[in-house]
Formats: sequence, C-alpha cells, structure tokens
Amino acid sequence: MMMPLDTIFPFIAPDGNSYVGRVDLVEICRRADLPVDTGTCIAVHGSLSLFGYRPVRERYFPEIAAGDKYEYEMRTPTPFARGSLFRGTFRIDDVSLNTDLARLQAIVAVVRSRLPRARFLLAISPLVHDLSAEPEAEQGRIFPRILNAHSDHRVFFRVDRAGLPYVSQEVQEAYFPDIEIIYDYLINASDITPVSHGLLHVDHRLLDRGQQEMSILISCSLAKSKIFVPPFNKWNAATEEICREHGIELVKWEDGWKHAGHNGFDPAHDRYYLHEHDTTAEQIGAWIDAGLEVRT
Repeated sequence: MMMPLDTIFPFIAPDGNSYVGRVDLVEICRRADLPVDTGTCIAVHGSLSLFGYRPVRERYFPEIAAGDKYEYEMRTPTPFARGSLFRGTFRIDDVSLNTDLARLQAIVAVVRSRLPRARFLLAISPLVHDLSAEPEAEQGRIFPRILNAHSDHRVFFRVDRAGLPYVSQEVQEAYFPDIEIIYDYLINASDITPVSHGLLHVDHRLLDRGQQEMSILISCSLAKSKIFVPPFNKWNAATEEICREHGIELVKWEDGWKHAGHNGFDPAHDRYYLHEHDTTAEQIGAWIDAGLEVRT
C-alpha cells in the first residue's frame, strides 16, 4: 500500500523517557539545509545520537530549552514500503582518499530510500595510488585500471597516498556543508560499519604470513574495526588463522556475496557488494527497483 506524503512514524527514544514537543526528520533536514528526501531522512534517523547532541539541538532548535525533553518522529516524503522487509547488507569496497564522497553518500542514500533496514559495510583501503592525473571517471579507483588480480602483486606496493577518507578535514569541509550533522549520520550512523580492506589492495595469498598479519592488524586498527574484507575476495589458510587468533571476522566471498554489477537485485538475498567508482546512485536505484518489481 502506498504511504501518503505526510505519513508520520512515531519513534520511541532509546533512553525510554517520555518527551514533550515534536521534532520530525523533515524539519531537521530543512533547518540544516539538507535535501528533503527519503534517503536523507532515513540517514538522519539512523543516528539517534543526533537528537541528544546538545550543539545540534541548540543550533537548529533554539526554541527547545536546554532542560526540555522532546520527542522525535520520522516523516518520509516518499514511500518505501516495498523494500521495508529487506534486512541484508551492502558492502562498498575500495573506500579511500580517492573516493568521491558525494557519490558515495548518494549511493547510500538511494539504497536507504528503498531498503530502509539495509546495513552497510564500508571497506577501507588506507594506502592507494594517486590517480589525480587519470580521466575523471578513473580517479575514484584505488589503483590504475591497467592493474588487476593477475598483475605482479608487487606493483600494488607502489602507492602515493595514505589516509582515511572520513577523517580528512579538507574533504569534510569541501563536501559536508554541516560537519556536525553530516559526519554523524554518514560515518557514525547505526547502519554503517567501517571495516578493513587491507593496508594495501593486494591479493593477500601472495604475501607471507608476517606480511598478511601486519596488513590485517594495521588496517583494522586504522578503521577501528574487527572485520576484514580481503582485497579481490582472495584469502588462504594463513588469513583465516590470523583473523581467528586476533578475534577478527573474515568476510568470505564464498559465504554468498554477490556483485551488484553482475547480478540482479533479489530482496530475498542478503549480501551484495559494489564499488563507488563504477556505478551511480541512479543505476543502483534502478537496479533495486527492478528487483522489487519482479518480487511484487
């Protein structure tokens, strides 16, 4: 059933308190100059810490006194009923300093708008090649297109850039018009988990055990994660042993991960992965819609 434009979803605060006053997500988006669309509303909804974050409350809702309690509601400007039962995970690989964060956010938002219960793993690569001289369409990759899983693995060691995309002040200021809100709901949202994609994007089977251990432990530490997604989906017994020894979850392609570019979307399947640099929000939206239409 289609939901009317002004549908209100009551929401109970996580602290269990009763609240007075009313603050809805559409109003939060408007006051923060964010897009008033379903994806943004769901994204804001995903980080409940926003509503208890005093600087945000004082900045955007000065009419609420410091000691007042208030309730918050979720109002979506567009319906998303068909995909509301999907509870699977989208893994976005190769997130790095080269990633176009605006494009990444658009992809996350369009998935949220159709599949509000979806979760995301952002697989982060801290050491990447500088592709600023490449054509614009190639600059979001983490190594030149000419390289692949069959290349001499040592060429992947010749990196030029080091860092984490979501802690770059320059990127935040350039992309995030309001760091207080956007940083929280894009990076720290309850439906997003940063994970390791290795210190270097290289087939870890071609590294000795010590090299693998260094790559996995350092990258997990930088990503503040206990989850490792092996580059090229390649791993071996040593990878598994290292992860087990250090209490790290090893994400295995063999567990049913499907690439969004090579498989149709099926809401009954719960694991998909993609790359920001080789798709668009519009393409992902159309891909999900087609799968939901088939299942309707």
